[in-house]
Amino acid sequence: MPSLPRPIQNIFDFYRDPEYFVNIRKLALPIIAQQFMFSALNMAGVVFVGQKGDTAVAAVGLANQVAFLMSLVNFGIVSGAAMFTAQFWGRRDIPNLRRVLGLCLA
Repeated sequence: MPSLPRPIQNIFDFYRDPEYFVNIRKLALPIIAQQFMFSALNMAGVVFVGQKGDTAVAAVGLANQVAFLMSLVNFGIVSGAAMFTAQFWGRRDIPNLRRVLGLCLA
């Protein structure tokens, strides 16, 4: 059986490391909890308004779509800021780091 190229072998070694899965779990659990709360809030809105009729439920559904779109935009901004923050932190470029974080918070 031929051996794999070294970079691919490094990937397999990485996934065999139990500490990797511990770190992923620490990161994933709060994200899962946040998404669950977001979905529960949307569902509660539909349940409360469901007594008012079909039009009200449709309005809540449309509002939930807008909220989800805003959440995606927020995720994109934060992801981009994280990339620039890591680069500027690695270069110890504090003025640009502050500028990126200021734009992200605005």
